Amino acid sequence: MSAASTTTRRLTGPTAWRKSTTCRTSRTLDKVLASGVKEIPAEAAECAVAAAEVIARLLGTGGDESPYSESADEWVRAHPGAPPDALVKKALTVVDRIVRAPSELLDLWNETEDAGAWTDAVAELRARLT
Repeated sequence: MSAASTTTRRLTGPTAWRKSTTCRTSRTLDKVLASGVKEIPAEAAECAVAAAEVIARLLGTGGDESPYSESADEWVRAHPGAPPDALVKKALTVVDRIVRAPSELLDLWNETEDAGAWTDAVAELRARLT
């Protein structure tokens, strides 16, 4: 199971959804911000992308639904409501940081033939957060 799938499952837990999810999502994003100018570990970046995706879906601007997003999609439908503006701003900052060096996830994607598609997908996610 990927780190992003694990994070999505943690973010979609059933108790005290708004406060709990805001706190968990914020902590996930904080792990990337804590890297500062150091390299962001790939796992932290993957989890942050999953958190940003949940935030976009809560804003009503979710991407395509797929088996990978099924649990997040179901949770968002069951718990409608916009996330706090500060959390959205933090997600934007983190998404911008993940696609700038030093970022292990960026480096890993740049080693593949799909690097352009990944960069486009992250840019599309960013657009859905604005």
